[in-house]
Amino acid sequence: MNTIKRKIIIYILIIFFLTAALLQLFSLQSEKLVLHIMVLIIFIIAADGIFIYLLIDKINNLKIARLITENFILKVKTAVISEISVKEAPNKLKCLEDTEIFVSYFGILFNGKIAKFNQDGIRLKEMAIGSDFISFTYGNEKQMQNLRIVRPDIEPEALNEMINKFRFETGITPTIIEG
Repeated sequence: MNTIKRKIIIYILIIFFLTAALLQLFSLQSEKLVLHIMVLIIFIIAADGIFIYLLIDKINNLKIARLITENFILKVKTAVISEISVKEAPNKLKCLEDTEIFVSYFGILFNGKIAKFNQDGIRLKEMAIGSDFISFTYGNEKQMQNLRIVRPDIEPEALNEMINKFRFETGITPTIIEG
């Protein structure tokens, strides 16, 4: 989710600087609009429009990401990047980045990317649980996708609870693959 927030900030800054450049061009221009200044103005307006569209798209992605993280059924920590400070505390780790995968009724959030389902005609079609993976098949009539994540070490009771949550919230009964 932090990746999405960073992209939103970058898009806002780009829109701000493009708008400032456009205002600067309008304030510096004389009464006659030179052709190359008009072309530059059109280019800046088009670029502003593109970045505004991208900003709106990222804001919608942030809303979906919040929905997924607030209503997760399964949360898997895939990696932790830490810094070892030898001077301050030789055996203490300082967490720099935490990579997690959130799975919910609305989709999967992983590393700033969203695989959404049960929205916009995209449905979760199948879920398979193997000994070392969890597989999600989702899509619509035209296109199907499969996403596999590493299965965390889950107690049998917690696994049954997760299966029941998926069955209740999505209507899909996960298939357990033995072996």
